[in-house]
Amino acid sequence: MMRWILIFILSICAISTAHAENTNIEDFLNQLTAHYPVPGAALIVQNGDDRQSYYAGYSALDSENKPIDAQSRFRIGSLTKMYTGFIINHLIAEGKIGLDDKLRDYVTNDLDGRDVDNFDAVTFRHVFNDKSGFADYLDAPFIQDTFLNNRCVEDENQILKFLRDVPAHAKAGAALGYSNTAYVLLGSVLKAQYSQTDLEDIFKAQIFDPFGLTQTGFNSSLYDVFGVERYSAGLPFSSTEVWTGCMRLADGGLFATADDVLTFVNAILRNDKEDKIADTAGVSHWDTELGRFYGHKGRFPGFASAAFYAPEHDVSFVFLVNSGLVNIDAALDEVLKLIFKPDYHFAGRDDLLWFSYQDETRGGKALDLPISDVPPIE
Repeated sequence: MMRWILIFILSICAISTAHAENTNIEDFLNQLTAHYPVPGAALIVQNGDDRQSYYAGYSALDSENKPIDAQSRFRIGSLTKMYTGFIINHLIAEGKIGLDDKLRDYVTNDLDGRDVDNFDAVTFRHVFNDKSGFADYLDAPFIQDTFLNNRCVEDENQILKFLRDVPAHAKAGAALGYSNTAYVLLGSVLKAQYSQTDLEDIFKAQIFDPFGLTQTGFNSSLYDVFGVERYSAGLPFSSTEVWTGCMRLADGGLFATADDVLTFVNAILRNDKEDKIADTAGVSHWDTELGRFYGHKGRFPGFASAAFYAPEHDVSFVFLVNSGLVNIDAALDEVLKLIFKPDYHFAGRDDLLWFSYQDETRGGKALDLPISDVPPIE
């Protein structure tokens, strides 16, 4: 009898802990969307076989008629690189390209290598190790001008031409340096390898259909979540709806539901040996006090995102917000505490945004960060 009583008590404790954990995560998302310039948020956590989903807020700035839910499709920014890397990995496994082959031998658009630093030297391995040395097109004046003036970048050729006029920041293989440009080039490689002109068709055949990702794509007609952005002090918050069909590129052009992203992350990272995960193209690692996580973080005007898997804990999660103002590193610090510390409660923090913001609902407390600290888009 005592044994059954003990089991019953332990069961009640487990249920209570799970309930508290759910409540604390829900409270975090509710605070995030109520007290910060974050219209909406989604967080899905999978612990072993148990998957829990949490949603808060709305799909657009100043819109309360469409709540964020399981069908909400966010721009996922640099999480796209994991998808691009997966397809390149597949081509490498088939022997169609080599990890140490030069990209120049596979790019067939009008970028022929003349006057482009590093183009004759960069290999696929350099790209996946963040050692291409290519300048990042997102630092280019034409891109900043494009965003500030609500214009649209139509295709990769416009971006790749940027390479002709900007020197590399390092020789290929010489130094670490994050480059979105390198992944735009991978998109050009994919189009050449599959004889397609649209990345949507390639990703659909190689990833979306095989993994059942029905709510993922580059197709702007299905886009239904719009972000909020602010580019410098004194400028108002603005919607990013104007960029809905822009930049359908291999470095950051995908949109997806949180559930679809988690399905993809689980498919490529779960049930695999850690040394093999570490070699997965397009996947980064993140070392924390809880161990090493594998996945990626992303930013795009109006959006911030993260998707990771921790082999040591068999836990994966996806976190998406439709605000480019969120300090994703600070937000992830809170997410990990909420996932792994059931008694933890979010109580606000001053570094959750990239700039000074006064929240009237918190008694007018200013979040005192300089606007110059806004990181580059990833």
